[in-house]
Amino acid sequence: MSATGRSARASGAFIGWFCLKYIPATVEVEVGYRLMSRMWGHGFATEGARALVRYGFDVLGLYRVVGLTHPENLASQRVLCKAGLRDAGWGHYYDRDLRLFVAVS
Repeated sequence: MSATGRSARASGAFIGWFCLKYIPATVEVEVGYRLMSRMWGHGFATEGARALVRYGFDVLGLYRVVGLTHPENLASQRVLCKAGLRDAGWGHYYDRDLRLFVAVS
């Protein structure tokens, strides 16, 4: 699965990317996003993450989707919670300890 851009509805401006990414080391799928800083705080990250999780469950038939953040990234942790993922504590991904959030269909 590859990243795709997302445009702001009114202007069509590029706001960032969203993806579902397979993690071979853990055989899991991660929801990811990165937005232009001027687009933070408008609900786009939550909307995009929520849509991708639903797509993973409904279209791809996934059972579980994870979200990962650096421990200090509280804003992204809030996004994942608002998108329906639950705080699952810590996980070891990409050779480091990260905050782990999980959604199960």
